[in-house]
Amino acid sequence: MTKFPWLLSGLLLCVVMPAGFAAEAYDVRLPWALAEYSATKLLMTSRLKIELAVLDVNQVAANFSSPFEGQPIEPSADSVVLLRMETKVPGRQSQMDVYLDAMTDEAIELRKWETGGGHEFKQLRYTKTGIARLRMQPDKNEQNMMPTEWTIRRKEFRVYPEGSEALSITAPQALPYLIATSSLEWPGDNVEFYIFSDGRIIRVKATADAWVESKVNFETAGTRIKGWQKTLEVVLTGTPLGEGAPADFHLFGLSGDIRFLLDVTRRVAIEIRGEIAMFGLVRFKLKTLRATSLSAHSPSVSITAPGTGTHHNQLQPLK
Repeated sequence: MTKFPWLLSGLLLCVVMPAGFAAEAYDVRLPWALAEYSATKLLMTSRLKIELAVLDVNQVAANFSSPFEGQPIEPSADSVVLLRMETKVPGRQSQMDVYLDAMTDEAIELRKWETGGGHEFKQLRYTKTGIARLRMQPDKNEQNMMPTEWTIRRKEFRVYPEGSEALSITAPQALPYLIATSSLEWPGDNVEFYIFSDGRIIRVKATADAWVESKVNFETAGTRIKGWQKTLEVVLTGTPLGEGAPADFHLFGLSGDIRFLLDVTRRVAIEIRGEIAMFGLVRFKLKTLRATSLSAHSPSVSITAPGTGTHHNQLQPLK
């Protein structure tokens, strides 16, 4: 995956960090560290927040879980990228942390906490031959415990297919970051990524299709940007490894014809669009863009885990 040389994100769950943890608030190759989106369909509004930070590998490596099977992916550089994503839809909320190798963009670990209809914690540890997946939920006597200590409801190892040994596998949720930091600048440009989705390795080809005029209305640096703006329409096409026919994959609940409208100056998607069953076309539109991450200002704060009443000092909250 090519990077541009000068360029470069349930509720309240975060990575377990040592006391006094300090992170660089942003990737110096991107002019932003926090992007907030919203989508409205049939009078219902969904929200998406993406934060990113670059972490010193010495501060976080010890906190990566040990997979119950497979040789784990370990950071190859002196830093890792943390993407933190919070989604809110009617009746359901989630927060996800995705760790990427800062050099290769390979996924290291993914942790997701969902609320709404019960609490659930998912942990995916990426290895060289597959993904070790755990799904945990609390029993009645575990309501005051850390999510990583909840009862394991499902444990499985998803084996990668043959031919994937030399590939850098990443998480679908990393695509907004990977496209922002890619070399896409002009119509005709394209880049490829390999993601693991729905039990398959999918080659995602991101193709810059054309310049389009996009209606924008977002706030950045205390200024309201409103009106029409020239953006680069990026079309995402997925093809399972070893197969010739395109196939759907999911990104923030979207599937089908997934497209990004990319601001090539700010290196951020002005709009992320795709389809959701029973709703049709859904558009997540940029509402806020910030140069620093809010959670970076409170890296070690006592919070209350939703629905538990328990304070966990080692959790880093997402504001």
